[in-house]
Amino acid sequence: MAEQKPKRGRPPAKHSSKDYAQMSLYIHKTVRSLVRIELLKQAEQSTEPNSGEFSALVENLLRLWLKQHGVKVPSARKTATKR
Repeated sequence: MAEQKPKRGRPPAKHSSKDYAQMSLYIHKTVRSLVRIELLKQAEQSTEPNSGEFSALVENLLRLWLKQHGVKVPSARKTATKR
């Protein structure tokens, strides 16, 4: 049986996943700057893969908001399609 070589390069990104949709929004420049600084600090201190991503922060906040409004939200792992 042939040995499988590990794939090289980065894993597939969200922009190429059918499970994600791009979204644009407007926020104040000061807020954006402060969030970017805090995300960079968090990414340096964390071992989690998405800890410094703006999109992960926004998605987590939106999921929390939905839960607070009584909407059952499946976890991201359960909704992602397997490749």
